[in-house]
Amino acid sequence: MFLIRIILSILFLTISNFVLANGGSIDGSRFKKTGNIRLLQNADIELVKEDLFIKVINDTTFFEVHYFLKNNGKTQQVHYGFPIDLYAGGLGTDDYGVPFYIVPYYDFRKYVPYFEPYFNGKHEEIVFWKQEKAYKANVYEGASPYRNEIVKDVPVDRLWYALKLDFEKDSTQELTIKYAVLNRKVGRHGGDMGFLPRTTKRYFVYDLFPSSSWSDGIVGNFSLKIDLSDLKSHDCEYKIEGLENLDKNENEIYSFKQEDFDLKKRSYIGVTYDNTRRFNAWFWQRYGVGVAAIDSVASSAENANYLIDNNPNTVWKGKEGDWIKIFTKKRVETSMIRHREYKYYILPKGIVFLNGDYSSKEAFDENGQIKSMYMKANNIQIKEPNRFLKNDTLRIHRKLLHLPPSHYFLEGNDIYEVLESPTRYSFFYIPMYSSASISYDTFFEVIEIQVAKSTDSTKEISISDLYVFGEWRYVK
Repeated sequence: MFLIRIILSILFLTISNFVLANGGSIDGSRFKKTGNIRLLQNADIELVKEDLFIKVINDTTFFEVHYFLKNNGKTQQVHYGFPIDLYAGGLGTDDYGVPFYIVPYYDFRKYVPYFEPYFNGKHEEIVFWKQEKAYKANVYEGASPYRNEIVKDVPVDRLWYALKLDFEKDSTQELTIKYAVLNRKVGRHGGDMGFLPRTTKRYFVYDLFPSSSWSDGIVGNFSLKIDLSDLKSHDCEYKIEGLENLDKNENEIYSFKQEDFDLKKRSYIGVTYDNTRRFNAWFWQRYGVGVAAIDSVASSAENANYLIDNNPNTVWKGKEGDWIKIFTKKRVETSMIRHREYKYYILPKGIVFLNGDYSSKEAFDENGQIKSMYMKANNIQIKEPNRFLKNDTLRIHRKLLHLPPSHYFLEGNDIYEVLESPTRYSFFYIPMYSSASISYDTFFEVIEIQVAKSTDSTKEISISDLYVFGEWRYVK
């Protein structure tokens, strides 16, 4: 305990020297940044070489760092700390993207799935503690496309992983750190209003500055590899920040090498990327119900049954002006929850498309898709908010609904990942801007679609499948 008190006192004295990387999107995961090792006492230790490997997979970033440390002084024991920063209170947004606080989580280490230090190849024990409200930072709200709000002076907690290293005189030692962090994000259930979840771009920061406390702050040999092949395989747009002149190979692996690398001048490495498709896929599989809500389908073109056969190789072919009618039926099912029987049915909430010809990559590239459409539910026009003014005094709603550009199957061939919806809000949103006499329990028995525009000059379109997602409603 005495050792921890000494180290903490040093931390509070040096905290103002840290580089704070502010900005970005709302931090639903609470993770702000992670950092290089920091020397927690005066010691004549030189950072001779640092090899940093970073790999991003889905919403997690994996790090492996190799430090080669030379003792230019006498035999000594050195204490170092590895900082990982989280916002003290979780942040969220309401249905209009306005930021607010949510209840903080209690297990701070859940955002660091593992942390493993090795000294000269041998696993070492660590001391862990939390430095509450180490500093404050500004957070930019990014969940809503209509706003760019900022939350000021948000307290940040710092998690410290501390380790004792024994250095012999004139020796060079290798320290390896392997760990993972959950990236900054927002991903939350949209509730009755939201058919699609609200998400932001993912973001992580690796802070290089703390290691400048070793000797003169210059690394004799610094190398970096960033593996973004997973983002490429899922067609995620991304941006690398903090370092320039990176080399890239065909597998989306970036590399950087430099001698006499000044850690005081190069403060951080960051990656921002869009992982919306994979989050939507997870969301729909967890909360959505597909063809179970559909009773039958009809259309102005042939083979309407291809739309609901859950087979991407059978493709419905149509053209601009064609229509589709989807008929749903209230089916009461039975489920056992905690040894108790419950009856429920599926209330239609929104529709998604496998928009295009997914029978092959060649067919997908050659055939047209729906670009825009009109839709009704129970003969009520479905409209989508087009924009919000900043003061929310005016809302414009459009009858013409647009489908985002489709993607062919990505790595893993997950159908859910390439589904597209023309609406963000559920059918329940209608009462907010319509005089129609419906409630949140209204069952939508007929959903009508008319193709307005094709992506192809032939005006033809292809749909491999469509799904009506719903919400579970218990029968009282």
